[in-house]
Amino acid sequence: MTDDRITTDSQLDEQARSIARDIIEDIKQFGGDAYDLAHEYADRSQYVIYYHHAHSICQNCNIEQGEACLNEFGVGQDHTYDSLAVLIAYNELHSRILTELEKLGAE
Repeated sequence: MTDDRITTDSQLDEQARSIARDIIEDIKQFGGDAYDLAHEYADRSQYVIYYHHAHSICQNCNIEQGEACLNEFGVGQDHTYDSLAVLIAYNELHSRILTELEKLGAE
């Protein structure tokens, strides 16, 4: 079994770039909204749904955007360490996907 955890910002950026490319291909083939697809792709990413992947992102990458989203949305106190890691990882990945979509000219 390979260890496919993300342990650097460059790996997280590459994952976001890969997802952004997939989203653009989906839009070309099937239509859709880039922002909605970014949410769907981030939400079902293994780096968000599995705690150990989310922890790896939180421990090894710059998570300023992910934390900022939590603050912006006023996340309550009824969270475990695992659930917070998942929320931060989701928001960080989603933010990076949106950045990559913008770079690629997606609307």
